[in-house]
Amino acid sequence: MTTQADTARSANVRAPAYRDLPQWQSRSPSADRRGGLMRGRHRAGEPSLHFVHGNGLSGGVYWPFLAPLSEGYGLITQDLEGHGESDPVPGFGGAAHLTARLLDNLEALRGNAGAVIGVGHSYGAALTLCMAALQPQRFSALVLLDPILMPLRTWLASWAAARLGLHPLAKGTRRRRHVWPDRDSVLRHLRGRGVYAGWDEAALAAFADEALRPTDAGLELSCAREMEASIYESPILPRRRMHTISVPVLVISGDRSYPFMPASVAGLQRANPRVQAQQVSGGHCFMLERPQQTAERVRAFLAASGLSPEVGPE
Repeated sequence: MTTQADTARSANVRAPAYRDLPQWQSRSPSADRRGGLMRGRHRAGEPSLHFVHGNGLSGGVYWPFLAPLSEGYGLITQDLEGHGESDPVPGFGGAAHLTARLLDNLEALRGNAGAVIGVGHSYGAALTLCMAALQPQRFSALVLLDPILMPLRTWLASWAAARLGLHPLAKGTRRRRHVWPDRDSVLRHLRGRGVYAGWDEAALAAFADEALRPTDAGLELSCAREMEASIYESPILPRRRMHTISVPVLVISGDRSYPFMPASVAGLQRANPRVQAQQVSGGHCFMLERPQQTAERVRAFLAASGLSPEVGPE
């Protein structure tokens, strides 16, 4: 059984370790004035993992997963506009805009040096695939965790619901609580609730530390509710460019994720024979439910793909 003391220890040990990584910030040349500064964390190493988080979250939320995954690797995280450590912005700029910014920032941080492994969760996995479709030479492998890559029929239904103001995730997001008086209140409210049900205690602690910012009222979600809802209402269809990807691709999905996920994964495999698919026990955020086990699974795939971390002389 995990106690409150265990939770506090997890927060004190794990979450600050993410903040110990060097921070970068950039206003990309391709960004318009509304883009604001994007920020993230960067640690040198070969090969390098490039991680893009899901909608409403941030890179640091995934530290319980990224810490064991990135051991020995370089690591680059990017917080999307209006998320995490990046600046708030007036509104959602669109997937093409975000993809361009992500690629510009990756170029500034890495140039043409060494192998880059693209890793993403949910909307971040869809953006990672968009990045690789535009610049397939940039990546040596892709790891897509429960990617939001809808089959066409589901995409059309989602698009239509958004136009009519009936998108269920967007409606729920606009109504959700977004301010708490303190950190303990955040943890009590989220533990066992909705998408957070089953999360590892360290992941919940990381969310409280990395996905909220202090305000006069207490702690507020870094990602504004309208931003998160707008992303839900703007599904993207990068799957049509899957044939341009010539590197190993691992897609992991949760067996209790969205109903469209099995058909989506099957479609990715039909579009590109290099796609390997695995299903694990868990929901949409299975890597935050079982961070260590998920990291081990991904590392095994990378090792089998010849992308283990480079080890220097003793």
